[in-house]
Amino acid sequence: DDPVFLGNLAWVLHRAGDTAGSNRVLDRVVELNPRTEQVRKNLAGVLEVVGRTKDALKMFEGVTLTADERFRLAGLSSDAQRYHPAAHPCRHVPT
Repeated sequence: DDPVFLGNLAWVLHRAGDTAGSNRVLDRVVELNPRTEQVRKNLAGVLEVVGRTKDALKMFEGVTLTADERFRLAGLSSDAQRYHPAAHPCRHVPT
């Protein structure tokens, strides 16, 4: 039940074309709800690539974000048609 290992496994399965296998592993990772910020950010990336936008957004909850990550979060929120939340991360980007 190591979220880093499972995230990597899900990525490999996705790249190999095993969508069902990748999604089963990602279901487990999301269920584990890891607490480490970097792990959550990495998993958000995998979830984003495989099209699980809402799960990717959940991984970003409660983590400290860089300016680039804020823009990424805004894009994810927009993709999920969550337009009001999409604007929020952009308000906090340093200029």
